[in-house]
Amino acid sequence: MDGYLDNPDYKIALLPNGNFPSDMQLAKTIADEFGLPKRRSLNAQMNEIRDFALETYQQGGNVVLIIDEAQALRGPQFDLLREMLNYETNESKVIQILIAGQPEIEQKLITKPALVSRIILTNYLDTFTLEDMKKAIEHRIRIAGGKMERVFEPEALHSLYLASRGIPREIIKISNAAMLLAALNEIRPITGELIQLAVENIMQTEAPSNVRTKEETAELRRGASDKAR
Repeated sequence: MDGYLDNPDYKIALLPNGNFPSDMQLAKTIADEFGLPKRRSLNAQMNEIRDFALETYQQGGNVVLIIDEAQALRGPQFDLLREMLNYETNESKVIQILIAGQPEIEQKLITKPALVSRIILTNYLDTFTLEDMKKAIEHRIRIAGGKMERVFEPEALHSLYLASRGIPREIIKISNAAMLLAALNEIRPITGELIQLAVENIMQTEAPSNVRTKEETAELRRGASDKAR
């Protein structure tokens, strides 16, 4: 990605989140990322993006739009992307679009067959194996200047894998929560019990009706701290 960003032939707009309150806000954000002026109407803003893409193509460049967390896009905003994929010359499309999102994006795309018919390549990120997860965590810890054995007990890694089901996003989320609890309770390395407590805290945040009381959570925290010592 860095190689493309440093290449003047590529004009790249990177949107880290697809959550926009309106079509106009999405169009303005795309224009702003490309360094284009903002217009007062959606039609004028889209024309600005189209003209920029055509001019860049004629000069031998490439225009790329990347949207992460694209499952947050609303229905009409997918139509906006389809419209941009209609920007073309007799030889080629003049803008390339890459969207990344959670599985729920598929349900939204089902209602957009005209857009789906324009998608050239679809790829899925598989869940990690236990060894994949260990390597990924070890890499992050090494980059931060630490050592795996000083941060996670072997039992904790197995508990983390079971709790996350090997899903990268869940692995990171649970790990972050466990490291925060470890710091607050001065526990090192992270134990299997602490992973369970981290999952408990995440559940309390995301689904309050399915978790223990605050008193039970506090008791779990004390138990994890006592066992670690």
